[in-house]
Amino acid sequence: MRDGKVEAVGVSVKPPKGAQIIDASGKTIIPGLINTHGHVGETRGLKAGVEFYTRDNILSQLGLYSRYGITTVFALGSDREEAFQIRAEQNTPRLNRSRLYVAGNIIVGNTAEDTRKMVDEVAATKPDIIKVRVDDNLGSSVKMPPAAYKALIEEAHKKGLRVAVHMFYLDDAKDLVKSGADVLAHSIRDKEVDAEAIELFKQHNVS
Repeated sequence: MRDGKVEAVGVSVKPPKGAQIIDASGKTIIPGLINTHGHVGETRGLKAGVEFYTRDNILSQLGLYSRYGITTVFALGSDREEAFQIRAEQNTPRLNRSRLYVAGNIIVGNTAEDTRKMVDEVAATKPDIIKVRVDDNLGSSVKMPPAAYKALIEEAHKKGLRVAVHMFYLDDAKDLVKSGADVLAHSIRDKEVDAEAIELFKQHNVS
Protein backbone atom coordinates (compact mmCIF):
# COMPACT_ATOMS: atom_id res chain seq x y z
CA MET A 1 0.00 0.00 0.00
CA ARG A 2 1.21 3.52 -0.77
CA ASP A 3 -0.69 6.65 0.28
CA GLY A 4 -3.79 4.59 1.05
CA LYS A 5 -3.89 2.85 -2.34
CA VAL A 6 -3.04 -0.69 -3.40
CA GLU A 7 0.10 -0.56 -5.53
CA ALA A 8 0.85 -4.25 -6.03
CA VAL A 9 -0.66 -7.62 -5.15
CA GLY A 10 0.88 -11.10 -5.18
CA VAL A 11 3.32 -13.43 -3.46
CA SER A 12 6.08 -12.69 -5.98
CA VAL A 13 5.81 -8.90 -5.77
CA LYS A 14 8.94 -7.11 -4.58
CA PRO A 15 7.64 -4.44 -2.19
CA PRO A 16 8.78 -0.94 -3.11
CA LYS A 17 10.68 0.97 -0.48
CA GLY A 18 8.43 2.53 2.14
CA ALA A 19 5.31 0.57 1.19
CA GLN A 20 3.04 -0.95 3.79
CA ILE A 21 2.78 -4.74 3.49
CA ILE A 22 -0.53 -6.44 4.36
CA ASP A 23 -0.50 -10.22 4.75
CA ALA A 24 -3.73 -11.51 3.14
CA SER A 25 -2.86 -15.20 3.42
CA GLY A 26 -6.03 -17.30 3.63
CA LYS A 27 -8.23 -14.34 2.71
CA THR A 28 -10.14 -13.44 -0.45
CA ILE A 29 -9.65 -10.01 -2.00
CA ILE A 30 -12.49 -8.57 -4.07
CA PRO A 31 -13.32 -5.10 -5.40
CA GLY A 32 -15.34 -2.90 -3.08
CA LEU A 33 -19.09 -3.48 -3.38
CA ILE A 34 -21.70 -0.75 -3.96
CA ASN A 35 -25.21 -0.75 -2.53
CA THR A 36 -27.11 1.08 -5.25
CA HIS A 37 -30.43 1.18 -3.36
CA GLY A 38 -30.34 1.47 0.40
CA HIS A 39 -32.09 3.40 3.15
CA VAL A 40 -29.80 4.37 6.00
CA GLY A 41 -30.68 5.51 9.50
CA GLU A 42 -34.29 4.54 10.27
CA THR A 43 -33.63 1.01 11.54
CA ARG A 44 -31.98 -0.46 14.61
CA GLY A 45 -31.87 -4.21 14.81
CA LEU A 46 -35.31 -5.46 13.80
CA LYS A 47 -37.05 -2.18 14.66
CA ALA A 48 -37.76 0.71 12.31
CA GLY A 49 -38.92 4.26 12.94
CA VAL A 50 -38.03 7.92 12.55
CA GLU A 51 -36.81 7.99 16.15
CA PHE A 52 -33.76 5.98 15.07
CA TYR A 53 -32.71 8.54 12.46
CA THR A 54 -29.69 10.05 14.19
CA ARG A 55 -26.17 10.91 13.15
CA ASP A 56 -24.74 8.18 15.39
CA ASN A 57 -27.05 5.52 13.94
CA ILE A 58 -26.26 6.50 10.36
CA LEU A 59 -22.52 6.34 11.06
CA SER A 60 -22.95 3.01 12.84
CA GLN A 61 -24.73 1.54 9.83
CA LEU A 62 -22.15 2.91 7.39
CA GLY A 63 -19.43 1.37 9.55
CA LEU A 64 -21.19 -2.00 9.37
CA TYR A 65 -21.55 -1.72 5.61
CA SER A 66 -17.81 -1.07 5.27
CA ARG A 67 -16.94 -4.11 7.40
CA TYR A 68 -18.91 -6.22 4.94
CA GLY A 69 -16.91 -4.82 2.02
CA ILE A 70 -19.46 -2.25 0.83
CA THR A 71 -17.55 0.92 0.06
CA THR A 72 -20.49 3.05 -1.11
CA VAL A 73 -24.18 3.32 -0.25
CA PHE A 74 -26.76 5.15 -2.35
CA ALA A 75 -29.62 6.06 0.01
CA LEU A 76 -32.66 6.50 -2.21
CA GLY A 77 -34.99 8.67 -0.24
CA SER A 78 -36.13 10.04 3.12
CA ASP A 79 -32.62 11.40 3.73
CA ARG A 80 -32.45 14.30 6.14
CA GLU A 81 -29.95 16.90 7.30
CA GLU A 82 -27.80 14.42 9.23
CA ALA A 83 -27.15 12.36 6.09
CA PHE A 84 -26.35 15.42 3.98
CA GLN A 85 -23.82 16.55 6.60
CA ILE A 86 -22.21 13.10 6.73
CA ARG A 87 -21.92 13.14 2.93
CA ALA A 88 -20.21 16.54 3.11
CA GLU A 89 -17.53 15.15 5.44
CA GLN A 90 -16.45 12.16 3.37
CA ASN A 91 -14.01 13.70 0.88
CA THR A 92 -10.99 12.10 2.50
CA PRO A 93 -8.85 9.08 1.49
CA ARG A 94 -8.80 7.69 5.03
CA LEU A 95 -12.51 7.17 5.62
CA ASN A 96 -13.37 4.47 8.20
CA ARG A 97 -16.89 3.88 6.87
CA SER A 98 -18.79 3.51 3.62
CA ARG A 99 -19.36 6.62 1.54
CA LEU A 100 -22.93 7.88 1.44
CA TYR A 101 -24.88 9.49 -1.39
CA VAL A 102 -28.41 10.77 -0.93
CA ALA A 103 -31.68 11.53 -2.72
CA GLY A 104 -33.38 13.66 -0.08
CA ASN A 105 -37.17 13.55 0.04
CA ILE A 106 -39.00 11.04 -2.16
CA ILE A 107 -41.25 12.84 -4.62
CA VAL A 108 -44.93 11.98 -4.97
CA GLY A 109 -47.56 14.02 -6.78
CA ASN A 110 -50.58 13.93 -9.06
CA THR A 111 -49.94 16.75 -11.53
CA ALA A 112 -47.08 18.08 -13.61
CA GLU A 113 -47.22 21.31 -11.63
CA ASP A 114 -46.88 19.38 -8.35
CA THR A 115 -43.90 17.33 -9.42
CA ARG A 116 -42.01 20.21 -11.03
CA LYS A 117 -42.36 22.21 -7.83
CA MET A 118 -41.21 19.26 -5.73
CA VAL A 119 -38.17 18.72 -7.94
CA ASP A 120 -37.25 22.37 -7.42
CA GLU A 121 -37.58 21.98 -3.65
CA VAL A 122 -35.55 18.78 -3.46
CA ALA A 123 -32.92 20.03 -5.91
CA ALA A 124 -32.34 23.05 -3.65
CA THR A 125 -31.05 20.65 -0.96
CA LYS A 126 -28.27 19.44 -3.34
CA PRO A 127 -29.08 15.71 -3.58
CA ASP A 128 -27.08 13.30 -5.71
CA ILE A 129 -30.19 11.96 -7.46
CA ILE A 130 -33.97 12.51 -7.51
CA LYS A 131 -36.18 9.67 -6.22
CA VAL A 132 -39.84 9.36 -7.26
CA ARG A 133 -42.54 6.90 -6.23
CA VAL A 134 -44.76 6.01 -9.19
CA ASP A 135 -46.62 2.78 -8.35
CA ASP A 136 -49.91 2.34 -6.46
CA ASN A 137 -48.59 0.26 -3.54
CA LEU A 138 -50.50 -2.82 -4.69
CA GLY A 139 -53.71 -0.88 -5.18
CA SER A 140 -53.68 0.93 -1.84
CA SER A 141 -52.95 4.36 -3.33
CA VAL A 142 -53.29 6.25 -6.61
CA LYS A 143 -50.57 5.69 -9.18
CA MET A 144 -48.71 8.78 -10.37
CA PRO A 145 -50.06 9.83 -13.80
CA PRO A 146 -47.64 9.76 -16.75
CA ALA A 147 -47.94 13.52 -17.26
CA ALA A 148 -46.70 14.07 -13.70
CA TYR A 149 -43.65 11.81 -13.91
CA LYS A 150 -42.75 13.01 -17.42
CA ALA A 151 -42.67 16.59 -16.12
CA LEU A 152 -40.63 15.49 -13.10
CA ILE A 153 -38.04 13.74 -15.26
CA GLU A 154 -37.78 16.73 -17.58
CA GLU A 155 -37.36 19.16 -14.67
CA ALA A 156 -34.75 17.00 -12.94
CA HIS A 157 -32.72 16.65 -16.12
CA LYS A 158 -32.82 20.42 -16.64
CA LYS A 159 -31.11 20.67 -13.25
CA GLY A 160 -28.53 18.02 -14.12
CA LEU A 161 -30.01 15.39 -11.82
CA ARG A 162 -30.72 11.76 -12.65
CA VAL A 163 -34.05 10.18 -11.67
CA ALA A 164 -34.48 6.90 -9.78
CA VAL A 165 -37.99 5.42 -9.84
CA HIS A 166 -39.84 3.27 -7.32
CA MET A 167 -42.05 1.21 -9.62
CA PHE A 168 -43.74 -2.20 -9.82
CA TYR A 169 -45.45 -2.81 -13.15
CA LEU A 170 -43.90 -3.78 -16.50
CA ASP A 171 -45.97 -1.31 -18.53
CA ASP A 172 -44.96 1.54 -16.22
CA ALA A 173 -41.30 0.55 -16.46
CA LYS A 174 -41.41 0.70 -20.25
CA ASP A 175 -43.04 4.12 -20.33
CA LEU A 176 -40.72 5.47 -17.63
CA VAL A 177 -37.69 4.41 -19.64
CA LYS A 178 -39.14 5.95 -22.81
CA SER A 179 -39.75 9.12 -20.77
CA GLY A 180 -36.11 9.36 -19.70
CA ALA A 181 -35.93 7.73 -16.26
CA ASP A 182 -32.32 6.86 -15.44
CA VAL A 183 -32.67 4.17 -12.75
CA LEU A 184 -35.40 1.61 -12.08
CA ALA A 185 -35.00 1.29 -8.33
CA HIS A 186 -36.96 -1.95 -8.02
CA SER A 187 -37.50 -5.08 -10.07
CA ILE A 188 -40.55 -5.46 -12.31
CA ARG A 189 -42.88 -7.67 -10.28
CA ASP A 190 -46.24 -8.09 -12.04
CA LYS A 191 -45.10 -9.86 -15.24
CA GLU A 192 -42.04 -11.45 -16.76
CA VAL A 193 -39.71 -8.93 -18.36
CA ASP A 194 -40.19 -9.21 -22.12
CA ALA A 195 -37.88 -8.65 -25.09
CA GLU A 196 -39.26 -5.15 -25.72
CA ALA A 197 -38.37 -4.04 -22.18
CA ILE A 198 -34.87 -5.51 -22.40
CA GLU A 199 -34.25 -3.71 -25.68
CA LEU A 200 -35.52 -0.44 -24.19
CA PHE A 201 -33.20 -0.79 -21.20
CA LYS A 202 -30.24 -1.38 -23.50
CA GLN A 203 -31.13 1.49 -25.84
CA HIS A 204 -31.52 3.96 -22.98
CA ASN A 205 -28.68 2.57 -20.82
CA VAL A 206 -31.00 2.27 -17.83
CA SER A 207 -29.70 0.60 -14.68
